[in-house]
Amino acid sequence: EEKLEEAQEALGIDPHNHVPVTYVSEVNWFQELMRFGPTLLILGSLWFMGRKMQSGFGVGGPGGRGGRGLFNMGKAQITKMDKNAKDKVFFKDVAGCDEAKQEIMEFVHFLKNPKKYEELGAKIPRGALLVGPPGTGKTLLAKATAGESGVPFLSMSGSDFMEMFVGVGPSRVRSLFQEARQCAPSIVFIDEIDAIGRARGRGGFSGGNDERESTLNQLLVEMDGFGTTSGVVVLAGTNRPDILDRALLRPADIANVCNEAALIAARNESAVITMEHFEGAIDRVIGGLEKKNKVISKLERRTVAYHESGHAVAGWFLEHAEPLLKVTIVPRGTAALGFAQYVPNENLLMTKEQLFDVTCMTLGGRAAEQVRFQNTFSMLIFCYLNNVFLNCQVMHVLWRLGSIGEDINRSSE
Repeated sequence: EEKLEEAQEALGIDPHNHVPVTYVSEVNWFQELMRFGPTLLILGSLWFMGRKMQSGFGVGGPGGRGGRGLFNMGKAQITKMDKNAKDKVFFKDVAGCDEAKQEIMEFVHFLKNPKKYEELGAKIPRGALLVGPPGTGKTLLAKATAGESGVPFLSMSGSDFMEMFVGVGPSRVRSLFQEARQCAPSIVFIDEIDAIGRARGRGGFSGGNDERESTLNQLLVEMDGFGTTSGVVVLAGTNRPDILDRALLRPADIANVCNEAALIAARNESAVITMEHFEGAIDRVIGGLEKKNKVISKLERRTVAYHESGHAVAGWFLEHAEPLLKVTIVPRGTAALGFAQYVPNENLLMTKEQLFDVTCMTLGGRAAEQVRFQNTFSMLIFCYLNNVFLNCQVMHVLWRLGSIGEDINRSSE
């Protein structure tokens, strides 16, 4: 272009009459396609995977109740029952489960009238665990709680939290509780919580175990962490309570005892919390829920009464036995027909005399049954027979108890 201008100036051509120069570039479509081809291929693959997951490749089956795309994988797949729904369930629709309904009614009262409990310093319990075999009404009882309280009900299965991708479980837990707080007061029900609530430290060496533990940790943070807010009640159902993590249950801390005493005081229309309420809270935490409707024959009740009295009388006359606090024959929990409660000693070491008296006090119930019922005794002895064997083995090894210890040692083997 410069040489052309120089030649035109040398010939004396007027600048207005110079020959114009125009640049034209030709596009090679094949080269352009090769340059952007890998990017288009990756985007197309991601789009195809997302469509496949929405159409049934993801968790939830074909259609997936709305489906989960690739980019909303961490969003919880929640089944939400609105408080204004016409097909609501009430406690009158649930047959049986009287003790469970009475206990869970506390959540309903608290959600309907929180001021009554807050005046006594009580806080709404973080949640409740519904335990029972399949088909006994755990989910129905949770729905009845939502129907009675008139609050939104959010349901999700424990297996829906887990996925093949790392980090999806904790993300879905956060998504679930975020939506629950937005519509608070609300009830969150996690069915089959043992899928994510197993005791930590068990299992193999794969990354899936770490993912489950991360999901459980996030659930604990949402239920009882610094960022929690009131108004969200968590109900969970399982038929395997024995494998759940202790941090998920945590029934016997001192804060729970004090809060349970405040709930009992509010339930009894009391303006203050008395020692009687604290004693009831301790029995509730230690022994479990009182089984008022449990059918026990008159003979069985007498047997339990004499058995527990035998513990109390033996402990009263033994010098080194723990002081007796109370004796009750009120059935509690799933197995206890009664129990004797003692004030534990704070001794770090035990002598032979102390261990011998504790063992005799443990066998006092069996001796009372033999005296009262003419050398016959019930199966209540088997509840603590292992402790008796262990104490006798220790005394035989350390102090050579004699023939009694040898006989017990051989029988235990």
